[in-house]
Amino acid sequence: MQRRVKSVLNVGDGVNSLQQSRRSELSSVSSSIRKTSNAENSNDGTHHIQSSVSVLSLNTSKHLPPRPAPHDVDLKPDFIIKQIEILAKIKHENSKLTKHSLKVDEQRLLLEIQENTSEILDDPTALSLSFNGLSIIVQSSILNISEDELWHFLLLWARNKAKVQSELFALWTAAERTALKKLLQPFLAQHYLRILDISVDLFVNEIEALDLVSEFDQLFKFRFEALFAEYNDELPRYQAMSRVISDHFSEDPYDETEFLVRVRQRMEVFESDHPHLQDYEEDCRVECPAWATHVIITFDSRSALAPGADVIFYNTSTFTRSNAIGSLASFEYHVSRKVLVLQVEGEFWFEFTSSEETKFGRQWGYRFTCVPIRSSVVA
Repeated sequence: MQRRVKSVLNVGDGVNSLQQSRRSELSSVSSSIRKTSNAENSNDGTHHIQSSVSVLSLNTSKHLPPRPAPHDVDLKPDFIIKQIEILAKIKHENSKLTKHSLKVDEQRLLLEIQENTSEILDDPTALSLSFNGLSIIVQSSILNISEDELWHFLLLWARNKAKVQSELFALWTAAERTALKKLLQPFLAQHYLRILDISVDLFVNEIEALDLVSEFDQLFKFRFEALFAEYNDELPRYQAMSRVISDHFSEDPYDETEFLVRVRQRMEVFESDHPHLQDYEEDCRVECPAWATHVIITFDSRSALAPGADVIFYNTSTFTRSNAIGSLASFEYHVSRKVLVLQVEGEFWFEFTSSEETKFGRQWGYRFTCVPIRSSVVA
């Protein structure tokens, strides 16, 4: 059997490392999950797994819009950017355009932005976006890009608009700095750019140096970084963050609401080969933002596994039935859309297995998005 161990993916920071381990009890776990899983979706799109497999049920409609049926043609970045500009004119300008002017459903357009943020902003035409058009992207609470990368694009966009040639801060004139500040400050003043997700070095050397944030936001950022570093010296990341939030971000003006508007639910996309391989195993450890209490796993409606194949999620690196917290099984190929809400403590694991007995059926495979959230709402 072929086996691949994927890099660790940090949802929110993009930090990579390697996780290696062998799995015991895999066949019994897969069998147990298939027998005990309830393949029916609830009205709010949340999939509940019965028996010993525990999945926390939340109202996911507040966090992630339902995914429309797949389209035959993928949307290209330059096309998406043109549609974003049309949507911006509809929303923000005195224009005769209506939503009928869009060549793609608005819901799908917003989902494309969330899932393909990096590809969209890498397109050369993205630099021509208007402020309102770019705001549609940046204000989204869910994006598939790191906050540092997003800042680098915003700075490049502003330099392009202000016609600032030099990349070096020290070479900018006073007039150029003023022009850049005027273009960039609204993104931070409205919390479109999430300062708690930005690296400290970048915040100090570029954002603070341009005087883009208020004194309150500066204190908020440095207070958080100092407290988290202090707690993290003694506790694991997840426990340290929980202590910081409960002990120091529970009262005005430093309350949890103010904390959450300064972090972003960074989306990551995971998928198999298409069609998926047979007689194959792979596993991945996913490290979540320390503030996240749950992750929303949303499977693409095309996801389908051949008989004998499974995707199983675990809350530890020990892959046993008692540690399983969710799955996609081969008999669920007919499910149009499946959502799992998994409770996490800083990380989770998933494993895809296609057994040697998988002799027929070249199914499409799996593709799912992972979005971290912080919530205490239990259904």
